[in-house]
Amino acid sequence: METGAFQAKVGGLMPSLKRVLFVDDEPNVLKGLQTMFRPLRNTWEMVFVEGGAAALAELKRGRFDVVVSDMRMPNVDGAAVLNQAALLWPTAGRILFTGFADPDALERLTASYVKIDKPCPSAVLRDAIEKAMPAVP
Repeated sequence: METGAFQAKVGGLMPSLKRVLFVDDEPNVLKGLQTMFRPLRNTWEMVFVEGGAAALAELKRGRFDVVVSDMRMPNVDGAAVLNQAALLWPTAGRILFTGFADPDALERLTASYVKIDKPCPSAVLRDAIEKAMPAVP
């Protein structure tokens, strides 16, 4: 579910919204995140993708300010997603949002990141995303 990158306002255009990519292989988790963050749809442009391969394709399509990824996903895991995000968009914040992350997978994660255990209160994840946003517009 995407919203526009900018909105019209009287007298000109509002600046671009901050872009957040959410990645999980569980459709119910993605639906929960969409519902949780729907009130912020005029603050963030949010993209929700199922699986790591879809995330890599989105990262190549355009800039994201924050990437929130599960770790355990088939074929392309969260380490690969966050590492690629760091290569393509070095200023993007990276959040590992996972219920389980095995030590071997964490060792493959070379990019800096913040780890948030799921499930968690929505305010915890929202605050982590806000803190991970790059300071410059």
